[in-house]
Amino acid sequence: MSVRREERPDILSGTQISVNFRGLKALQGVDIQVPEGAIVGLVGPNGAGKSTLLGVLSGDVRAQQGVVRLGGKDVSGLAPEARVRRGLARTFQLPQLFDELTVREHLTLPRRLAQVPSRAWSDPLTGRFLHRDVPEEQEVDALLASLGLEQVADTPAGALPLGLTRLVEIARAVATHPTVILLDEPFSGLNPAESRLLSRTLASLNQAEDIALVLVEHDVEVVFDLSERVFVLDFGELIAAGTPAERPAVRAGGQQRHLGSQRAVREVRGRHGPARGLLRGPAAVRDRAAWS
Repeated sequence: MSVRREERPDILSGTQISVNFRGLKALQGVDIQVPEGAIVGLVGPNGAGKSTLLGVLSGDVRAQQGVVRLGGKDVSGLAPEARVRRGLARTFQLPQLFDELTVREHLTLPRRLAQVPSRAWSDPLTGRFLHRDVPEEQEVDALLASLGLEQVADTPAGALPLGLTRLVEIARAVATHPTVILLDEPFSGLNPAESRLLSRTLASLNQAEDIALVLVEHDVEVVFDLSERVFVLDFGELIAAGTPAERPAVRAGGQQRHLGSQRAVREVRGRHGPARGLLRGPAAVRDRAAWS
């Protein structure tokens, strides 16, 4: 589905990232590069360090070693909210929504705070939020339409099925006007029809808005279909990286749920080391009606 574009500068990168949790080496000298407007996949078994790496990139996890750059600038010491203001957004394995807020409100608030952070405290004092903001409404309506959320715009998030809550979380991230979004297992728990729709939505979002996406997912076929570059983690180490269309060893390894041999790793990464059950079966899916 993805089309390889000309070489572009990295919008986000991590260099020699290492994280230890009480002696456990969660990440060991990991490098990752995300070009502007690219979709990059991150795969590996449970416990490989995928979510930890996303946490380091977003600022939710502090690395003991390594450098994170966003837009070419070192943001290693910045808090998550500071990185958001610089153009980074993320979603989580379990959707983090407010049950009582409507879908429209979930998009309006982050859009508002991303543009004018001081409104978080000034609006309750001045009552500005009580007055219509036509440009804001138009932008939110356009975002709802682009992601097919118009029909549930005024529905509380707590009343939505899982597939729609994942879409709302992605829409909320887009509302902050990011240059890159980190997606932590967005397909988890979706049935095949929901997965196909979400896959098309992410591809369309990437093309239309030129937003880079970092996709962590157990369903490697989805990752290979969407991504132009894939990074493979195992036991906290980066053991392979390549472009699925150009590196048959990456695609073959993903389809078999493992890389198969040291030779396959060398073909992709130019690096020696055992492949220990790299890619396992897709995440379990629940039987839910597809949203439309």
